[in-house]
Amino acid sequence: MIDSSTSVRPSDPRAVAAGVMSGTFQPHQHNTLEDELLGQHIFADLIAAMGASAMVAPFVSVIDKAIIQNQAGAASLESSIVSSFQSLVRDPLTFLRRPEVLMVWTVYGVTYFAANLVNTTSKAYDYQADVPRLLATTTANMGAGIAKDRAYARMFGTVAPRGLPASSYLFFFSRDLVTMGASFNVPEPLAHEMHTKLGVPAGAADVAAQLFCPVAMQFLTTPMHLLGLDLYNRPLSSWRQRYHLIASNYQKTVAARIARILPAFGFGGLGNKKIRQEERAWIKRRQNALHKGKKEPVVVLGRDRHGGEEGLVRQGPDRPTLMPGLLPRPVVPSMLPLPAWAVNTK
Repeated sequence: MIDSSTSVRPSDPRAVAAGVMSGTFQPHQHNTLEDELLGQHIFADLIAAMGASAMVAPFVSVIDKAIIQNQAGAASLESSIVSSFQSLVRDPLTFLRRPEVLMVWTVYGVTYFAANLVNTTSKAYDYQADVPRLLATTTANMGAGIAKDRAYARMFGTVAPRGLPASSYLFFFSRDLVTMGASFNVPEPLAHEMHTKLGVPAGAADVAAQLFCPVAMQFLTTPMHLLGLDLYNRPLSSWRQRYHLIASNYQKTVAARIARILPAFGFGGLGNKKIRQEERAWIKRRQNALHKGKKEPVVVLGRDRHGGEEGLVRQGPDRPTLMPGLLPRPVVPSMLPLPAWAVNTK
């Protein structure tokens, strides 16, 4: 007997019915609550993303500005950082409204939201999230990040504003692809390995993996970042000149990028995850309180017991729809009457 609280993926009704009759069909477990509250979860994902980004944007903008000014020769890393923090302390409200801070807030807000959106919809519609999450976060971060880098190069560089060359876009894309994978895809499996094989407590493993992975990748992505900027600032330089520039700036730029990536995708990633978990727990408590004592709606696949049409998905009484992809996956009740063609399988 199949429990009516489980659900199956929409498929050929003949195959479903035959599997039920033979006893070999294994229903796919699915939480319909996720689908019913999908809009609320997505809104909570947006709030978590923008809230976490707001916490780290001021500090990341200081480092980004310093890297751009140092690369262009407008100011040293140290003097730029000191100057920015002095402005932050003197007049924090004005500093937080600066375009460079708001741009960083937007970049990380849309990046966190892209990751949250994929995580939420992958659970609601049961698809593997790894590749979609990598593509979504890379696209969001690259689009917003390149626009931000281009604006920063024009605002704080030493050359007249002009379009970024295609080669700069290529290096920025490579930088973001590696960083997104290290920030959103690698930490979870690494934390699992640390917990199961090394005996690290699960909570500590999550924190350590989330902080370590983005930071470690900066040793690889810093040359990509410097090359992209140098191709903009010095389009006529030789590759030998670019190599010497990267070699002379590598160590301090790695240190600066670690200082920015640690809050951006380390602490910011942890903050986004924590806010998201708390919001989802609140939604669940609220929904349980509202539905206490209420019977969940029944969703039927195929011909229902009242003679409904095949393929019609019915959610609750008198609420038919022909859009099953946007609603909870249908269930097969244990007493579902089967048509003759389903019983006769020869």
